[in-house]
This record gives sequence, C-alpha cells and structure tokens, in this order.
Amino acid sequence: MTEDDNRTGRRIASQDDKNKMVCWLTVALAASIVGSSFTKFLVPIIAATLLNAQAGHLAVLTALPALIAVALRLPAGHGADGTTHGFRYMLWLDYLRAVILLLIPILWAFHSLNIAVLIAIVSVMAIANVSYTALLGPSIPVIADGPHIGNVNARVSVIVSTADITGPPVAGALLQVLAAPFVILVDVASYLISAANQRKIVHADEFRA
Repeated sequence: MTEDDNRTGRRIASQDDKNKMVCWLTVALAASIVGSSFTKFLVPIIAATLLNAQAGHLAVLTALPALIAVALRLPAGHGADGTTHGFRYMLWLDYLRAVILLLIPILWAFHSLNIAVLIAIVSVMAIANVSYTALLGPSIPVIADGPHIGNVNARVSVIVSTADITGPPVAGALLQVLAAPFVILVDVASYLISAANQRKIVHADEFRA
C-alpha cells in the first residue's frame, strides 16, 4: 500500500511494502551473487578444457574483471547516484547477464566459441556486474529506513561471503555430471531468478526523493 507525501507529491511506501521489497531484493541479490560466483569459477575451466587456452589467455580472463571493476567503479558510482531508475536498470542488467551467458553454451554447441569471444563475454559481464553493484548502494535506502539499512547491508555481506565459499564446490560438483558450458545454464537461471524478484520492486523507483 502506498500514499502521497502532501509536501512533496512523492509517493511513499508503507512499512509492510518496504519489508516485502527488502525480502525480494535479498532473494534477487542472492541469486545474482551466486551466478557471479559460478561464472568466475567456470570461465577459466571452459577456456582451459574446451578451448585449449594458453597461460596468457587464462591470465587475461582472470584479471580482466578486476581491472574493469577498478576502472569503472568511480564513474559507475557517480552515475548511479544521479539515477532515478536504479531498480529498473538492475532488472535490465539481470536480463543482459542471462542473455550474454546463454551465448556460451549456444556458441559451443555450434562450434563457434573461441577465446576472443569468451574474453568479450567476460568483459561485458564485468561491466554489468560493476554497474549492478553501483546501482545497489543508492537503491537500498529507497526501500529500507535508516535503522534497517545496516541490516540489509549485513545481509549482502553474508550472501557474498557464502557465495564465495559455496559457489565453487557446487559448480565443481555439477561439472561431474554436466559439461561446463551446460553448467553455465545454472548461472543463466540464477540471473532469471534475480530478475523475477527484481521485477517485483521496479515500482520502488517511484519512491526516490
């Protein structure tokens, strides 16, 4: 349930609505972060086992996301602070990441996957990840009041830590029964799950100051 602020004309969410949106955002973040953890683990394996990547290629694939994150963190953060459509952009980024990753099994099936394409995919994913993270910061206060912002940030930290610990072993277990490009489909599913929950809070952009 929402109401209008008579002084500003801005729509205000009820506390019950905010609590629901925090839960949906938490599920979206969990799915998204797990997907990122899987991708980070699987891409070098795909490069080494299926594309016979050399050490230099593996170094590029491993280092590139970090380099892009360092280069774009500040400009992405500046752009995110000024946007009034943060949740909508986060939704689009979930769809983008799902589509980009879906290219890996499709191209592999048609014998068209190569190192150059994989590097391009990793680059786009890194840019999308940095943008998503930048948008998250100024979006949390929209659906969480002051005392609850710390709790949401704590949840994010726990999710990140858990995904970093459990993601690689789970991906490794899946590799025992599926080829690496098809394990990527789990990543695709994780971003679609994130998007499904993100869709439920897109309207929260109306509550931005």
